[in-house]
Amino acid sequence: MDVDIYMTIGLRLVGHVCHWSLEDGEGFREEHHVAVHDTAPDLVQWLKQDNAGLLDAPRKRAWIGACQAWPGLKREAVERVD
Repeated sequence: MDVDIYMTIGLRLVGHVCHWSLEDGEGFREEHHVAVHDTAPDLVQWLKQDNAGLLDAPRKRAWIGACQAWPGLKREAVERVD
């Protein structure tokens, strides 16, 4: 699996998740999930929905990397717990 997060020139966030699998009888399979979001919480929610409601290690690493790369997202690198 590979998870990438991009920011567009218009400051929209793009999430891209690519899954690879190799199964007997089915061969190699590649599946892409891509979505564009206007807010950081929307992107995090999409990342979770793409993985049964959880932000697993690959998605969390991608999110933290995005928050470190773009100063406007730095404050979004924390998880809020109610």
